[in-house]
Amino acid sequence: MDSTEPRITLHPHEQRVQVMIDDTLLADTTRAIELREHGYPPCQYIPCDDAEMRVDPRFLRFLILHFVLFKVFA
Repeated sequence: MDSTEPRITLHPHEQRVQVMIDDTLLADTTRAIELREHGYPPCQYIPCDDAEMRVDPRFLRFLILHFVLFKVFA
């Protein structure tokens, strides 16, 4: 990585993104933004308008296990 390149870049995600838990569709969008950070896999951010914003206990558990713990131990 060149020192003049930004560490984090944002790009329109070019494919449809769907988020499901079991048979429940939580998000469905073609407007996701992909965040690319040097040294990490890309991740997609979904517009709130395209996501179910109610907190489902299964989804909350998924977030805690996959994102919070990753950031704590990263």
